Order: sequence, then C-alpha cells, then structure tokens
Amino acid sequence: MDSTFFIGANVIKDVLNTVTTLSKDKNSILSNYLLSIKDSKLIVTASNEIVQTSIEIGGINGDDCEILARPDLFTRLKVLNGKIECKLKDDVLYIKNGNYKTTAKVFKNDGYPLESIEDYQVLGSFDSKDLIEFLKSSIGTSSDEDQAREFTGVLIDIGDGKVNFVATNRSRLFWTNKSIDNNANFYAIIEKDGVEQVSRILKDYKDSINVNVLYKVDGERILKIAFQTDNIIVISKTIMGQFPQYQAVLLDNVADISCVKFNRNEFKESIQRVTAFATADLALELTFKEDKTADLNVTNKEGEVANDVVNFSVDDDKTFVPLTINVNWKYVLDFLNNIKTDEVYLYYKEPVKPLELKALNDENGIEYVYIMTPVR
Repeated sequence: MDSTFFIGANVIKDVLNTVTTLSKDKNSILSNYLLSIKDSKLIVTASNEIVQTSIEIGGINGDDCEILARPDLFTRLKVLNGKIECKLKDDVLYIKNGNYKTTAKVFKNDGYPLESIEDYQVLGSFDSKDLIEFLKSSIGTSSDEDQAREFTGVLIDIGDGKVNFVATNRSRLFWTNKSIDNNANFYAIIEKDGVEQVSRILKDYKDSINVNVLYKVDGERILKIAFQTDNIIVISKTIMGQFPQYQAVLLDNVADISCVKFNRNEFKESIQRVTAFATADLALELTFKEDKTADLNVTNKEGEVANDVVNFSVDDDKTFVPLTINVNWKYVLDFLNNIKTDEVYLYYKEPVKPLELKALNDENGIEYVYIMTPVR
C-alpha cells in the first residue's frame, strides 16, 4: 500500500545527531536504518552488533508505514529546509522539498533485529549531568584487542547505597562514585561502544534531565542495559567476566602513605608546558621537595629538557616523604582534563609502587579516583 508523510528538515537534523554515528557492517541488515511512522510519531533506529539507538519524534503528519533505509537517505535530506514530502510506492521513496525532487530506494522490514525494553527491569533514574561524569571513567578502558574482554568495558557496580563506575587497562584504573538513594544491588560490565554512545547523546542536552536505566536478565546473568530519556533509548550489550577487585587497590588508607595536594589548573597547566614537545611514550619526572614545591621534568629523544615548578600543600594527617617518581604524563592529563574540581590529592609510597590521584566534586558529591603505575 502506498503511503505519504511529511517531515520537517529540523527533524532530520535531530535524527542525524542521534543515530548516524554507529559504525555499520555494509553486508548486514544493520547497515540500514529502521524508520517507523505510527500514530503521528517517527521512530528511527540504528544498530550495530553491540549497540542499538532509537529516537522518537512526534508531530509527524501522514500515513503509518515502516521501511528500511540506507544511510545516504539522510545525507540527502539533511541539506534541505522546511517541510519535506515523502511518498512511498513499492520500494521507492519519492521526496519533494519545494522545487527539489529525488528518489531513494528503500526496503521492506524483513528481519531487522529490533530490541524492545518492555521486558527490562528498572534499575533506577540518574541525573544526566551525573551520568556524564560517571561515564568519563571509560578513559581507563583497555583496547578492543585485549584478550581479557572485561577490561574493554566499564563496570557499573551498585550496592550499599553507592554507585560505582570503573574502568581499567591494567596500568591505570579510573573510578567514579557517588552515594545514592537506591537500595539496588547491580553488577555488570557495559560495552565501551554503549558508554560512548550514551555520553555523546547526553552531552547535547544543555539542562539536566532524568535518565532511566533498565536491564535485561537471563537467569542471574545481565544481558543488556538500556538508558532511556524522554525520546531516546540506547541499549548496549554487556560483557561476561569478573572485574578486578578495584576497591582493594585504594591507597589513601595505606599506612605511611604520603599525600600532596595540588590546585588542579596549576598542576595541569604545568604539565602541559613541560610536555609541549613530548611524545606520548616519554615519562614525566615528578620530584616532591621539602619546600613544598614539585619539580616537573621531561627530556625528549633529542636530549632537550623542559622543566617547571608547581606548589603543593601536604595533608597533615599523612606522612610526607620527599620523592622522585616517573609517570605517564598523558595518563595524568587524562584525569585532570576529565574532572571538575579545584583541588587534587596525590598519594604515593615508593617510586615503583602505584600512585593515586583523587578528587571530590563538592557540587554533586561525585568522587574521582585514578590509580596508575609509575614508568620504570
């Protein structure tokens, strides 16, 4: 049956911002987008093997229909303005916008693996701004080539009234956490692709919104996790595996631990200055001195040296031992660039032992913990 519907060009832009970043397998049905118009609502769904994203937009005039469309359909529509008339006849979409006309080949929906969240269980609701901060922990994930699959995702661990998001690649661990009013017990490792998709979508919201988090189980195993706003749903697969005991590596309560406190911006800008000529494989030498200054030194492969000095204070409840330690400067900047605090705590014990960076956002109560191994 033939169908006619009208879409505003602004709607196309909203769709593009949401669904078109998922990588596509050109030989799969997932290389297409599923477009469904029902009850004056347009739902566009994009999927790959890991993540499914759907956006729902109301106010669509026209007949109900459902088709599969290639991504190049949006490429054509995104340059248009005003109302776009679409007529579906057989497997061809006739498009008209003012004096502009074109056609696009579409396909009947025959087996598109559409996931519904109707049978999902509710985990809780989170503020979008908090969720963006939690998901920053993904900078600690390992590469997709890592044979230990659990290290390529982000752990979501909820219990005892606290939510924890943790990622690691064996040489560093990034942990964000916050006390919450939720008695749930939840433990799952979400695929990094899902984390990145949710983060990108939520960053487009200027104001805070509520994000519902749901999950699908098979027995005791959590198969998938969904993030739902008022009109967008992102569903991601989870990873089987046991995540490392991240809480056991905390250093701030270790006996005889040293603690120094930096102003985040001063520390970050100092590192940026001394590493301006450095490649990612060069070490940053940090020397904590008795006069409460830290020397920062980097030497490149040509023997050129950059040096800077930054002030710090000490924690009166901890010991202070002057020490020189070599660190991956890029790792440190990753942490400093992804937190929203004025003060950063750095815990250390020995030159060859892991060190810990820690910060607390007083505005939202989110704690950031970053543990990394020194460079030898």
